[in-house]
Amino acid sequence: MSAASEDAKSDRLTLRLAARELERLRELSQRRRTDVATLVREAISAYLDGTSPREELERLERALREAIRAEGSRVIERHDETTRALIGALNEHLSGQVAGKP
Repeated sequence: MSAASEDAKSDRLTLRLAARELERLRELSQRRRTDVATLVREAISAYLDGTSPREELERLERALREAIRAEGSRVIERHDETTRALIGALNEHLSGQVAGKP
């Protein structure tokens, strides 16, 4: 077996979890649309970095809310600009017809 294969094997970790805990992890991973392994890696990383997974999730939720709010504002502003331009074009068109222009 090659050294790379041996290193990869030595980096593996097997967890034995109670069925209830594993099911909770599966449910959480489904809600987050990710797989259990990714969820566990994120939790371990957050733990080693000194942050709790809950704090990290709350930070991500705040960032997502802010991004959605900013994008919503941008879309509304663009919609308003387009609506004003359409109203202006319609008014020009109608005023041209009233003045006898086709």
